Amino acid sequence: MSQSRSTDLSDQIDIHSHSVVMLPFLWKSYQPPPALSWKSVKLEKPSLLQVPSTNGVYTLDVCPHVASHKNHAYIMYVGSGNLRDRFSKYLKKRPSNDDLKKVLEKYEGYIYFSFFTVSDKTYKTKEEALYTAIYPPYNKMGLTLAAILDRTPKTAF
Repeated sequence: MSQSRSTDLSDQIDIHSHSVVMLPFLWKSYQPPPALSWKSVKLEKPSLLQVPSTNGVYTLDVCPHVASHKNHAYIMYVGSGNLRDRFSKYLKKRPSNDDLKKVLEKYEGYIYFSFFTVSDKTYKTKEEALYTAIYPPYNKMGLTLAAILDRTPKTAF
């Protein structure tokens, strides 16, 4: 491989590297709401009407589907609120998080909006529990390791 091509590849690796933290004890301690029903749609205009105008919890996922592998995904962000409003905001690439905006631009065509609806006002609590368990790279919730440990049952260790 030529020096130039090696440098180009190295630059691409730097541009597309993301910090992912995987803590199985947090996954195990997550207690999902009963009868949780996830739906997932590609972040594109034709999908808008498939997203309800109700409150819920959602994730933004990068799904490359390499070799048609349907479970190949990276959860980049967890959020909550009016699902259609949030979907529209991300479709227009207008998140309040600048780093997340870069993700939406870099991986356009590979972003999926996965969600479940919440019929009561507990969607924020459900969001916090989910992002604490997953610890996605683009949530700016100020979660420190100490804060995570405070939220995690001691039996998780």
